[in-house]
Amino acid sequence: MTDVAVVGFAQAPSLRHGESTTSGVEMLVPIFQQVLKSTGLAKDDIGFWCSGSSDYLAGRAFSFVQAVDAIGAFPPVMESHVEMDGAWALYEARLKIRTGEVETALVYGFGKSSAGNLRRVLSLQLDPYLHAPLWPDSVSVAALQARLGIEAGIWSEKEMAEKVLLEISAKRLGHTGVVNGGGGVVGLDFAERMLERARAKEPAIEWVQGDVLALPFPDASFDAATVGFGVRNVEDLEAGLRGLRRVLRPGGRLAILEIPTPRGPLAPFYRLWFDRAIPLLGRVLPGGAAYTYLPASVRRFPEPEALVDLLAGAGFASVRFRRFAGGIVALHVGEAGE
Repeated sequence: MTDVAVVGFAQAPSLRHGESTTSGVEMLVPIFQQVLKSTGLAKDDIGFWCSGSSDYLAGRAFSFVQAVDAIGAFPPVMESHVEMDGAWALYEARLKIRTGEVETALVYGFGKSSAGNLRRVLSLQLDPYLHAPLWPDSVSVAALQARLGIEAGIWSEKEMAEKVLLEISAKRLGHTGVVNGGGGVVGLDFAERMLERARAKEPAIEWVQGDVLALPFPDASFDAATVGFGVRNVEDLEAGLRGLRRVLRPGGRLAILEIPTPRGPLAPFYRLWFDRAIPLLGRVLPGGAAYTYLPASVRRFPEPEALVDLLAGAGFASVRFRRFAGGIVALHVGEAGE
């Protein structure tokens, strides 16, 4: 039988999102022109045209008929189509040449994404080929599998919840590096008693005792760090911020949630609560010193604008902050510089 050689190739760019229309004709005409020019062939030299596409993926029936318009209505051509990809079309064209029916063939495959919700598109369009029900979709199938696993005793609801928590945390924090080189979330506190309570509440997280002024982690070992109502307790705030920058990879994010001195309409009520109510509670409740420390720590903590400057000086870029809860809480976010 006749040997077959591929003498030309052309391909349109594969785009996730296109700004122009994406009909088969508009995609194929420039590709046909490119491959014919590169081979020196004319349309009349092509003995057989064969295309591969999927009506399910194109989102319309007999989509290949429209694509034939890219070949042209005249002169008539020998044409075929396979409801598969371009590789199957190439196989058919190869057989045509090897059996001597034609001397040349032009093979093309094309397709585009269907519009609509991906879960619905996949369940309605691909399942007939996979011999699966037209419903439910992939997420619903996963829920049914989860319920079957619980009923069979393979896993428990608690185990599933812990896994989901870890996956959500990893996604939000960018798979934070841990001490042992794996991926996950690390919690740190200065007080061992606090860590004991934390381990009891969430044993899936790795809890480490340490000081932000001497973090027990190597340089550039985390993708993100968060501090909630803690940096105002650091003895040397600037050194603590530099330590957080040290353990973050370039581009890693830092988020600090703190209590600033409030502004706006809530400020008078805030001062009444901190200056009057809290000290009174401190005199009548056990551990009264803590109630005195809280207002004092807030007063000496830098204003949000000043904290922005301190973070920039510690090596963080794109630092910004936002007040919440009527101005009594502020969230600062920054990115570790190069």
